[in-house]
Amino acid sequence: MQQQIPLRLGATDDMTFDTFHEGAVSLAVDSCYRLAGAEGDEQQLFLAGPSGSGKTHLLTASCTRASSLGQRIAYVPAGSIRQRDDLHGLEMMDLVCIDDVGTLGNEAQIAVFSLINDARQQGCRLLFAGADTPAHLGLGLPDLVSRFTWGPVYQLARLSDEEVRRALVLRAAALGLDISPEVAEFLFLRQPRDLSVLSGSLNRLLQAAAVDKRRLTIPFVKSVLGL
Repeated sequence: MQQQIPLRLGATDDMTFDTFHEGAVSLAVDSCYRLAGAEGDEQQLFLAGPSGSGKTHLLTASCTRASSLGQRIAYVPAGSIRQRDDLHGLEMMDLVCIDDVGTLGNEAQIAVFSLINDARQQGCRLLFAGADTPAHLGLGLPDLVSRFTWGPVYQLARLSDEEVRRALVLRAAALGLDISPEVAEFLFLRQPRDLSVLSGSLNRLLQAAAVDKRRLTIPFVKSVLGL
């Protein structure tokens, strides 16, 4: 079975543990790092938090670390799951990450429930993320809610403005972008304070700068991003 990270994650190579601004969630970050490396006793984790709290970043970072160690991994957005067959065979992976589980439909909930049972028997490690804790996601399958708590549940908070600023600079450095404080502040003030949006902008700037052989100035950023 091949690794199943969707192609869309190829543009987020900057989402690693090194570029995650931990803030007050260092225990959750450490737990994800250890789970990705098959270290410790935990076989399953659940990350709960609103948009912008870093859930997808940690799932991506976990996949990247596990893959670098030669493990078989799969990243699955919950929206891509329609029926049980969509997850067929994933219990044979070393690590499976499923994002945004609060959006699972009825058949998809049954599929994930079955995966958790099968993964437990096969030794596959699981990392889930949702907008809230399992009991508050409004899922219709009580047994799935229970299964989500078979491992630790970590609550993540939205990053503060200062933490977003620091994370933006870390992301830029990871991409090899030389970004001045003035340009970083311009991006921060002109775009949503959401790291997924800001990360996408950095990737666009990286590509444009490589093509045009330009350094990042505020006029160049304006022209590329239409700000």
